[in-house]
Amino acid sequence: MPLGVRKQVQTRCSELGIECAFPKPFCSLEPEKDKPTIARFIEETKVGRPLLEITLATVDKREVIECAVVRRSAPCGSTWYIARKLAGVSTKKEELHDSIAKTHSYPCTRNNEQRPRNQRAHPAHWRFHNQRRSGKSDRKRKNPNQKRKEPLETKTLNV
Repeated sequence: MPLGVRKQVQTRCSELGIECAFPKPFCSLEPEKDKPTIARFIEETKVGRPLLEITLATVDKREVIECAVVRRSAPCGSTWYIARKLAGVSTKKEELHDSIAKTHSYPCTRNNEQRPRNQRAHPAHWRFHNQRRSGKSDRKRKNPNQKRKEPLETKTLNV
């Protein structure tokens, strides 16, 4: 939506006492205290900026993701797709980002040109295009014979 039209809509909605939000990309929508109706929508539909609950475990002296539970999904549904692929991935930042980039083949509806410069990209998009172009092979699957230990802890990540 052009900035001028957006400002007109915001002004008119404000005059009428109607809440409005214009997240760019859509997966950046977060609840705000001054917009209780939109916050309620996000809470009830579980759609907006992705929120995952991650359970960690130790496998062969490495901390890995045991499972990822989606608490809030991106509107396009990619959060569910990526969460399923996170089991067994190392928690080291570089390896985690590489894994997300390699598994992120879900179609994204966002437009890079409309995202404000001060807003960070969603982690699912980090290095995605560069790795896809480079043709790096997919991560190796974890060995099914590896022994699993009890989960270390559960963390909630706001990505």
